[in-house]
Amino acid sequence: MDLIYTHESGGKLYQCGAGEIPGTPQPWYYKWYRDAEKYPPQKRQIVHDSIADALSALEINYLVLAGEYQPKFKTTAFETLSCYFDDKYDMNDTQSGALLTMLKPIICDLADHLSQGKSILATCWAGVNRSSLVSGLTLKALTKDGKPLFRGQEVIDLIRDKRRPTCLNNPIFYDLVRYNSLET
Repeated sequence: MDLIYTHESGGKLYQCGAGEIPGTPQPWYYKWYRDAEKYPPQKRQIVHDSIADALSALEINYLVLAGEYQPKFKTTAFETLSCYFDDKYDMNDTQSGALLTMLKPIICDLADHLSQGKSILATCWAGVNRSSLVSGLTLKALTKDGKPLFRGQEVIDLIRDKRRPTCLNNPIFYDLVRYNSLET
Protein backbone atom coordinates (compact mmCIF):
# COMPACT_ATOMS: atom_id res chain seq x y z
CA MET A 1 0.00 0.00 0.00
CA ASP A 2 1.50 3.31 -1.06
CA LEU A 3 0.81 6.86 0.07
CA ILE A 4 0.29 8.86 -3.12
CA TYR A 5 -0.62 12.28 -1.76
CA THR A 6 -1.24 14.18 1.48
CA HIS A 7 -3.59 17.15 1.22
CA GLU A 8 -2.93 20.29 3.27
CA SER A 9 -6.12 19.40 5.21
CA GLY A 10 -4.44 16.19 6.38
CA GLY A 11 -6.41 13.97 4.02
CA LYS A 12 -4.39 11.14 2.50
CA LEU A 13 -4.75 9.25 -0.75
CA TYR A 14 -3.40 5.69 -0.75
CA GLN A 15 -3.32 3.13 -3.53
CA CYS A 16 -2.77 -0.62 -3.58
CA GLY A 17 -3.49 -3.88 -5.30
CA ALA A 18 -5.06 -7.02 -3.94
CA GLY A 19 -3.09 -8.41 -1.04
CA GLU A 20 -1.16 -5.24 -0.25
CA ILE A 21 -3.17 -4.02 2.72
CA PRO A 22 -0.88 -4.06 5.75
CA GLY A 23 -2.12 -6.25 8.56
CA THR A 24 -3.95 -8.74 6.35
CA PRO A 25 -2.69 -12.30 5.77
CA GLN A 26 -0.42 -12.79 2.78
CA PRO A 27 -0.17 -14.21 0.09
CA TRP A 28 -3.52 -15.97 0.19
CA TYR A 29 -5.30 -12.78 -0.74
CA TYR A 30 -4.58 -13.07 -4.48
CA LYS A 31 -6.24 -16.48 -4.65
CA TRP A 32 -8.97 -15.28 -2.33
CA TYR A 33 -9.62 -12.22 -4.50
CA ARG A 34 -9.96 -14.37 -7.61
CA ASP A 35 -11.95 -17.25 -6.08
CA ALA A 36 -13.84 -15.55 -3.25
CA GLU A 37 -17.26 -16.91 -4.09
CA LYS A 38 -15.94 -20.49 -3.76
CA TYR A 39 -15.41 -20.00 -0.03
CA PRO A 40 -18.22 -20.53 2.51
CA PRO A 41 -19.84 -17.33 3.87
CA GLN A 42 -18.27 -17.82 7.32
CA LYS A 43 -14.76 -17.89 5.89
CA ARG A 44 -15.49 -14.88 3.65
CA GLN A 45 -16.66 -12.95 6.72
CA ILE A 46 -13.49 -13.80 8.66
CA VAL A 47 -11.42 -12.44 5.76
CA HIS A 48 -13.59 -9.36 5.45
CA ASP A 49 -13.27 -8.73 9.17
CA SER A 50 -9.45 -8.91 9.01
CA ILE A 51 -9.42 -6.43 6.11
CA ALA A 52 -11.85 -4.14 7.96
CA ASP A 53 -9.70 -4.26 11.10
CA ALA A 54 -6.56 -3.43 9.09
CA LEU A 55 -8.24 -0.49 7.32
CA SER A 56 -9.65 0.82 10.59
CA ALA A 57 -6.19 0.67 12.17
CA LEU A 58 -4.84 2.66 9.20
CA GLU A 59 -7.63 5.22 9.72
CA ILE A 60 -8.99 4.81 6.20
CA ASN A 61 -12.31 6.62 5.80
CA TYR A 62 -13.15 5.55 2.24
CA LEU A 63 -12.30 2.31 0.47
CA VAL A 64 -12.71 2.54 -3.32
CA LEU A 65 -13.12 -0.89 -4.92
CA ALA A 66 -12.28 -0.64 -8.61
CA GLY A 67 -11.50 -4.35 -9.01
CA GLU A 68 -13.52 -7.42 -9.84
CA TYR A 69 -14.14 -8.55 -6.29
CA GLN A 70 -16.54 -6.35 -4.33
CA PRO A 71 -16.55 -7.55 -0.69
CA LYS A 72 -19.28 -6.54 1.72
CA PHE A 73 -18.03 -5.30 5.08
CA LYS A 74 -19.97 -5.26 8.34
CA THR A 75 -18.37 -2.12 9.69
CA THR A 76 -19.10 1.55 10.01
CA ALA A 77 -15.42 2.43 10.46
CA PHE A 78 -15.09 3.28 6.76
CA GLU A 79 -17.34 3.70 3.75
CA THR A 80 -16.99 1.37 0.78
CA LEU A 81 -17.41 2.88 -2.67
CA SER A 82 -17.93 0.31 -5.40
CA CYS A 83 -16.89 1.41 -8.87
CA TYR A 84 -15.85 -1.67 -10.82
CA PHE A 85 -14.91 -1.15 -14.47
CA ASP A 86 -12.91 -3.18 -16.97
CA ASP A 87 -9.24 -2.53 -17.57
CA LYS A 88 -9.80 -2.55 -21.32
CA TYR A 89 -7.11 -1.47 -23.73
CA ASP A 90 -9.47 -1.18 -26.70
CA MET A 91 -12.13 1.32 -25.60
CA ASN A 92 -13.52 3.66 -28.20
CA ASP A 93 -14.26 7.32 -27.45
CA THR A 94 -17.89 6.58 -26.58
CA GLN A 95 -16.88 3.91 -24.06
CA SER A 96 -14.18 6.05 -22.43
CA GLY A 97 -16.64 8.96 -22.26
CA ALA A 98 -19.19 6.69 -20.57
CA LEU A 99 -16.52 5.59 -18.08
CA LEU A 100 -15.75 9.22 -17.21
CA THR A 101 -19.47 9.93 -16.82
CA MET A 102 -19.83 6.95 -14.46
CA LEU A 103 -16.76 7.97 -12.43
CA LYS A 104 -17.41 11.73 -12.22
CA PRO A 105 -19.71 11.76 -9.15
CA ILE A 106 -17.41 9.32 -7.33
CA ILE A 107 -14.29 11.33 -8.21
CA CYS A 108 -15.88 14.63 -7.16
CA ASP A 109 -16.94 13.11 -3.82
CA LEU A 110 -13.46 11.68 -3.26
CA ALA A 111 -11.83 15.05 -3.98
CA ASP A 112 -14.21 16.71 -1.51
CA HIS A 113 -13.48 14.08 1.15
CA LEU A 114 -9.73 14.44 0.63
CA SER A 115 -10.05 18.23 0.96
CA GLN A 116 -11.93 17.71 4.24
CA GLY A 117 -9.06 15.71 5.76
CA LYS A 118 -10.41 12.21 5.08
CA SER A 119 -8.18 9.31 4.05
CA ILE A 120 -8.93 7.27 0.95
CA LEU A 121 -7.62 3.92 -0.30
CA ALA A 122 -8.13 3.15 -3.99
CA THR A 123 -7.63 -0.52 -4.80
CA CYS A 124 -7.99 -2.94 -7.70
CA TRP A 125 -6.42 -6.24 -8.73
CA ALA A 126 -2.83 -5.09 -9.30
CA GLY A 127 -3.00 -1.49 -8.10
CA VAL A 128 -1.68 -0.33 -11.46
CA ASN A 129 -4.42 0.83 -13.83
CA ARG A 130 -7.94 1.08 -12.39
CA SER A 131 -6.86 2.37 -8.97
CA SER A 132 -4.41 4.72 -10.73
CA LEU A 133 -7.24 6.06 -12.88
CA VAL A 134 -9.34 6.73 -9.76
CA SER A 135 -6.37 8.28 -7.92
CA GLY A 136 -5.30 10.35 -10.91
CA LEU A 137 -8.73 11.77 -11.64
CA THR A 138 -9.24 12.49 -7.93
CA LEU A 139 -6.00 14.47 -7.80
CA LYS A 140 -6.96 16.36 -10.94
CA ALA A 141 -10.32 17.26 -9.38
CA LEU A 142 -8.62 18.99 -6.43
CA THR A 143 -8.69 22.77 -6.59
CA LYS A 144 -7.43 25.69 -4.55
CA ASP A 145 -8.87 29.15 -5.08
CA GLY A 146 -10.72 27.82 -8.12
CA LYS A 147 -7.57 26.56 -9.82
CA PRO A 148 -6.54 22.91 -10.29
CA LEU A 149 -3.79 21.75 -7.95
CA PHE A 150 -2.44 19.31 -10.55
CA ARG A 151 -2.13 18.98 -14.32
CA GLY A 152 -2.35 15.69 -16.19
CA GLN A 153 1.27 14.71 -16.71
CA GLU A 154 2.15 15.96 -13.24
CA VAL A 155 -0.43 13.53 -11.75
CA ILE A 156 0.85 10.64 -13.86
CA ASP A 157 4.44 11.33 -12.80
CA LEU A 158 3.41 11.59 -9.14
CA ILE A 159 1.55 8.25 -9.20
CA ARG A 160 4.38 6.51 -11.04
CA ASP A 161 6.93 7.92 -8.62
CA LYS A 162 4.97 7.05 -5.45
CA ARG A 163 3.44 3.73 -6.58
CA ARG A 164 5.40 2.15 -9.43
CA PRO A 165 6.59 3.12 -12.93
CA THR A 166 4.12 0.76 -14.61
CA CYS A 167 1.05 2.62 -13.32
CA LEU A 168 -1.33 3.82 -16.02
CA ASN A 169 0.25 1.56 -18.64
CA ASN A 170 -3.22 1.23 -20.17
CA PRO A 171 -3.02 3.95 -22.87
CA ILE A 172 -6.75 4.72 -22.59
CA PHE A 173 -6.51 5.35 -18.84
CA TYR A 174 -3.27 7.30 -19.33
CA ASP A 175 -5.05 9.61 -21.79
CA LEU A 176 -8.10 9.93 -19.53
CA VAL A 177 -5.88 11.18 -16.69
CA ARG A 178 -3.65 13.32 -18.86
CA TYR A 179 -6.26 15.09 -20.97
CA ASN A 180 -9.54 15.12 -18.99
CA SER A 181 -10.69 17.33 -16.18
CA LEU A 182 -13.26 16.53 -13.49
CA GLU A 183 -12.98 19.57 -11.22
CA THR A 184 -15.57 19.65 -8.46
